[in-house]
This record gives sequence, structure tokens and C-alpha cells, in this order.
Amino acid sequence: MKNKILTFVLSFLIVLTAISHEVRDVLASGAANLLNDKSPVHVRDNVVGNIKDFVNVKAVNTAITGGVGISGVAFVPEVDLLFLVDNNTVNVSIYQLSDNITTEFGNITFSGFSDPEALEYMYTIYDASGRPDSAVFVVGEEQLNTFHIFTWDLQATSGTVTKASTTTITPSGMWTQDATLGMESITYNPFLNVIYAAKQDTNFEFRVIPLDQGTTPVATEPFDAETLWGATMPAINDLSYDVNSRTCIAIGDQTGASNNNQDIMQFNCETGAIIQHWNNYVDDLGFNSASVWTQSEGIAISRDGENLFVSSESQRLAWLTRNKNNWQRVLNTAVGNVGAGEDTLITTLIPSGIQTRNGDAIEAIAYGSFAANANNKRVECDYGATPAAVIDSGAQAQNGGSWEVRCLIVRTSATGQDIKCTFAGPATLFPLAHNFTTDTETLANAITFDCRGEATADNDVVQEGLILRYISGGQ
Repeated sequence: MKNKILTFVLSFLIVLTAISHEVRDVLASGAANLLNDKSPVHVRDNVVGNIKDFVNVKAVNTAITGGVGISGVAFVPEVDLLFLVDNNTVNVSIYQLSDNITTEFGNITFSGFSDPEALEYMYTIYDASGRPDSAVFVVGEEQLNTFHIFTWDLQATSGTVTKASTTTITPSGMWTQDATLGMESITYNPFLNVIYAAKQDTNFEFRVIPLDQGTTPVATEPFDAETLWGATMPAINDLSYDVNSRTCIAIGDQTGASNNNQDIMQFNCETGAIIQHWNNYVDDLGFNSASVWTQSEGIAISRDGENLFVSSESQRLAWLTRNKNNWQRVLNTAVGNVGAGEDTLITTLIPSGIQTRNGDAIEAIAYGSFAANANNKRVECDYGATPAAVIDSGAQAQNGGSWEVRCLIVRTSATGQDIKCTFAGPATLFPLAHNFTTDTETLANAITFDCRGEATADNDVVQEGLILRYISGGQ
């Protein structure tokens, strides 16, 4: 009888050990999978690009389907899919880059989760033919300080992930929770096979969770996050790991949140040292209306380092690209004057950091139409932190027709610009007008460019569009 019991105990311990090793192998496989995957990724070791180069707004979706509280973003590069976790409806909305993030591709329902605030892509699993089959993610529960690893079929458009079906990671050494400000953000470093986690606010905390220690790892605190970041960031709402620079990127906003103090920060994941800080990035991108962009909650950078995805809790998602040499902005929602007097038509911000060299230029093309009546009509375009006229058509009783303004704004120094503008309208009353002027705007700041219409009745002057684009000075 004793031999049978001893045999049973030994068999049980062998099975338990095998299970433990299997779990550890699964958790430790992330680095190998990511580094050996077959996606066309070009990693430029330790190259830190300027975070403020992400000024080209490729696409914006202001009505994300299936959620009202977007709290994190994850990007799967092999299939160009974005996964947006919603802690209010407890689900994940999936969007494609191929249709410019306009239509929901799929939706994941979370079951058994209480507060999934953060979602991070870890690595991809391939089928026998070498095609991406599924992806491994980790989701963090804010008030529990736990992580849950699960696999999702990349071809699936719907399904449920139960908490019981995930691999639960319960680290020790985490911070003490307080009220509602808990673990808002996580990201994954495939080179070290660790999860980085940050506490949202009051006080900032940062932890490193090693996944090769199994399901109960010991978290470590490599630096005092509050001391390093407290005076710079309003909050830490999401993290993303940049495999190119091997640095971390954080996004946050002022707790309570309007559109004020919405910041992006790049920092050294090991020391916490701030590398770059993008103060109130929403202004530079033209998202400077509280009704358009509130509570920045999600961020993810692509593996090639050329795409950045940011989200706000109020169902907003933006796709930004880094290459400033291709920066352009096209605004084509018509705006007309209102009644008598002068009104601002289309206005936008030229982001800071665009014109970094002498000779770099911004070309602006504004165009519109005049109403078919005998009222006096006038067009003016302005530039500057406090906008001042760079071209003025003068007032004429133009009956119908169209108009166009073209400007070149050329950097002569960090605080100097040459500006050449031309106004063209119907030849009957508006002669071709030219103007050359200089300005002293500080190009480290965002600069306003707008056009205005002065007339008598509504829509006497209509601006149909505004196109801005960067031209390299080549120096």
C-alpha cells in the first residue's frame, strides 16, 4: 500500500512539474516568437527619433464602434490590425489600417473581467505555411494588479475570451492600490521578456514584471517614477514599447479631463530618464477642441517606428505617421462667413518641429468661392501665434466666381520666416495680388494659419478648402 501511495505522489509531482515548466515556457516564448517572426520588420537598434515627428495625421475616427471608454490600444503588425480595449463595456474593438480605421473589423467580448484598462500585443503565432494565425496579448486589470495572457485568432471577427481561459499572472512587489487610480498602463519588452506597468497618478509608480518567473513573479521598482515624472506628466494612461529605440512611450492627460495637458513622453525604461516630452500634443495635431479630443487613454507604436496610434476615451482613434518630409494636411469642409463683418473661415495649426532647418518651407493653398450677388466681398489669410495678415484681396462687389490664395512660408532662422503670398480671383474686379513679408514666429511652437472672409450676407465668401504641405530645404 505504501508503495502505491509513494508511486502516486511521485507521479503527481512529475505532472505538476511538467505543468509548471509548460507555463514558464509559454511565458518565456514571447521574445523568441517576436524576434524570429516572419514579418518585414527593420529594427534600427537604439535609434531614437523625435517623438514630435508624428505630425502627419493619416486618419482619424471620431466614432469608434462598440465602446464608450477606450482605455488602451494594441497593434498587430503582420495583419495591420488595431485592438482597442474598453473598460466600460468590457470588450475589444478591432480596426484595420487597410480601410483607414473607418469600419470595425471585429469585436472581442471579455467575460469575468472587472476593469480591463490596458491591452498589449506580445507576439504572433504562425501556421504550418508561415502565415500569421493568431496573436498573444496581455490585458491588465487596474484595481487588481493582475495580468491575463490570452491568444486570439487573427481571422476571427467575433468571440469571447473568458478570464478563466487566460494565463493569470499575479506578481508580488506591486504598489498598494488607492481608490480608482491604479494600474492604468502596461507594455511588453520582447528582448527581456518582461512587462512594464505604471500606476496612473498620485503618486506615479513603475514596475518591471519578469515573465520567466512563471505566474507569480516578483515585480521590481527600478526607479522613483514620481520624482522623475511628477513635474512633467499630468498622468500615465498607457504605455508602448518601441523596439527600435528600446525605449518606453507614455501618454496621459489631466485627471478629470478636458483637452488640457494631454501629453506624450518618451523615457528610458531602465532608468526612467525622460528623453522627450510632447506637451499638449493635441494642439500641435489640430485636435485642440475639448469636444473633439478628451482624455488621451491609449498609445501604440509600430515595430518599424513609423506609425503611432493614439486614442481618447471618448471613442476617438488617430493614426499618425512620423515622416515629416511627407507631412501634409488637407481640410476640405467648406466654411462660409456669417452675416456682416469679418469671420474666420478655415483655421489650423502648423505643428511645432516641422521646419527644423533653414530653407524648410510650408506651402499653403486656400481656395473658395463668392456668392452671386452685388455685395462687397473680401478675403484675407493670416499667419502667426497671434495671426496677422499675409495677403489681403481688398473689398470688391464681385458677383460670383472663385478665389485662390497660395503662400510659401520659408524658415530663415529658428525665429524668422520669409512669406510670399499670391491672391487670384475673377479678373473682372480682382486683380492678381502679391505680397512679401517677414515674420518672427518661434518655430518650436505650433503656428496658426487661417483665412477670413468679410462680406454682408451669409456665405458671401466661402472657403472650400485648405491644403498645407512641407517642402524640405535640403540643407
